[in-house]
Amino acid sequence: MRNSEGFMCCLGQFAMRRHIPGLGRKIKVIDILDHGEPFNVATAVGGTYDPSFVNCDQDSEFYNTTLAKDLMEINDCQTTTIQQKVDSIRNLLDHYDHTLVVKNEHLLDDHKKE
Repeated sequence: MRNSEGFMCCLGQFAMRRHIPGLGRKIKVIDILDHGEPFNVATAVGGTYDPSFVNCDQDSEFYNTTLAKDLMEINDCQTTTIQQKVDSIRNLLDHYDHTLVVKNEHLLDDHKKE
């Protein structure tokens, strides 16, 4: 969700806005560093930080939700532009009654011109 080069996917950004149940604090960069999927982060912090992205089964094993898997697929697609990814993520989140706000989204248009 965030690699050692500093790149963070949408799921990493969403996680950084959440609190960890029972720990009384937000997810920190160190919590998501080099963890590729939400269930990895939940395992590392010991809790389901957002049921939209990760859940826990009856055996206390964490697993990614369908929404998380779909977001990873959009993010990992190498044939789409950043703007196409943002549009796809926004449409998917709308389906789940979530709203995506991208700060400085207008800069994506400038990036396309390069």
